[in-house]
Amino acid sequence: MMDGSSVAKSGTASRDALSGLLVCLDADAGKAWIQYDLIRRRLVKFFECSCCWPAEEYADEVLDRIAKRPDIRQIRDIASFAVGVARNLRLEDHKRTQRIEYLDGSPAGADALADPHDFQRDIVEQIDEEVRLRCLKKCLAEMPAAERDLVLAYYSAEGLKHHEHRKALAQRQGLKMDALRVRMNRSREKLERCVAQCLAARRSKLSAADNSASQQ
Repeated sequence: MMDGSSVAKSGTASRDALSGLLVCLDADAGKAWIQYDLIRRRLVKFFECSCCWPAEEYADEVLDRIAKRPDIRQIRDIASFAVGVARNLRLEDHKRTQRIEYLDGSPAGADALADPHDFQRDIVEQIDEEVRLRCLKKCLAEMPAAERDLVLAYYSAEGLKHHEHRKALAQRQGLKMDALRVRMNRSREKLERCVAQCLAARRSKLSAADNSASQQ
C-alpha cells in the first residue's frame, strides 16, 4: 500500500493536484491510497501488456494527467476513466514511435518534416475514441440499474483474478458461472448494438449538417 511518503515516486503531479485526486477516490485518506495503488498497479500491467516501457512511468503519466484535470470532481469513476486515458496514451506512443521510425528511415533523416496528415489522423482517431466512450456511457445510463451494475461489476476485474471475481459475483447473484456468462453476453450484445446505433445516428447528424452547410 502507498502512503504520503510515496508521493515522490508516484508521478510528477503537484501535491495539491494529487491531494485532489485522492479526495475523489475516497474521503478516507487510507482508503484513497489503497484505491490509488490499485489503479496504478492495473495501469502498470496494462502498459506492460501493451509493450510500453517503462510501464511504471506511463502509469504515473496517466495518473498525473487525471490529477491535473480542472474537472476532476466531475469524473464519476476514476478507475474506468484512467483506462481510457491509458488507451489514448498508448495510441500517442504508438503514433510517436511510427513517426520516429519513419523520420529515421527517410532520406532527410530525423530532420525531415512529419507529414501533417499524420497529426490529422491522430486527432480524428482520438475524437472517434471519445465519441465511442460517450456513446457507451449513454447506453449504460439507459440500462436498468441492476443490469448496469452487474455489467460493470462483471467486467471490472482484470488479469488472473478475473475468474475468482466473476465466480464470487455469480454466487452473490445465485447463478452458475455458465448462466452468468450467458447473461453478460446478452448484455454486451445489447450494449454493442446500442453503441453502434448511437455512432450511426451521430454520423447521420454530421452528414446532414455538412449537406446543409454546403447548400448555403
